[in-house]
Amino acid sequence: MDNRGISSIRSTFQLLKDSRILVLFFGIICVVGLDVGMNTITPKLLMTRLDLAKEVAGYGTSWYFAARTFGAFLGVLILTKLSERIYFAINMIVALLALIGLIFSFSCIAILMWVCLIAFCAAGIFSVIYSLALRIRPDRANEISGLMITGVSVIPLLMGVAADCSGSLIGSLLILGVCIVYLLICSFKVEAKLK
Repeated sequence: MDNRGISSIRSTFQLLKDSRILVLFFGIICVVGLDVGMNTITPKLLMTRLDLAKEVAGYGTSWYFAARTFGAFLGVLILTKLSERIYFAINMIVALLALIGLIFSFSCIAILMWVCLIAFCAAGIFSVIYSLALRIRPDRANEISGLMITGVSVIPLLMGVAADCSGSLIGSLLILGVCIVYLLICSFKVEAKLK
């Protein structure tokens, strides 16, 4: 890599000195982690709680992505009526309640209902966070894009460690809960910083 490439990478990560961008960067890590984490844990929940075969439990992921697709489509329409902050906050409140419901659910219908609700609520959040970041620094749009995409998730690793420590999938679900709570806080904090 030449000096221009190194300089560009350094310039991109210097954006994190702006506390607003830093908050949103961690928001991206959490929303990507929530997405990947739900994709991973849904079949496991169906297998452990309902004793379903792996092949059958795998359909839980299909339900998740169907709800996510519907949520992304409907989210675009909702955002024409609501502010990003309100949309962000409401979705994270509902997602948190759905996660609590998921923790205590042991029937197939209940598990899939809560999984789909979380997917629906999380669907448009990546684009909301990305849009807020671009609004903060429109002059650095390319660097913002690169930075947000590097927000690859460490969340699945933390979920695995938490599951091992707790001896159940509850540990993994609690990590997802932390992600949702952070995103909920983020929805209020960033709006305040934008003013």
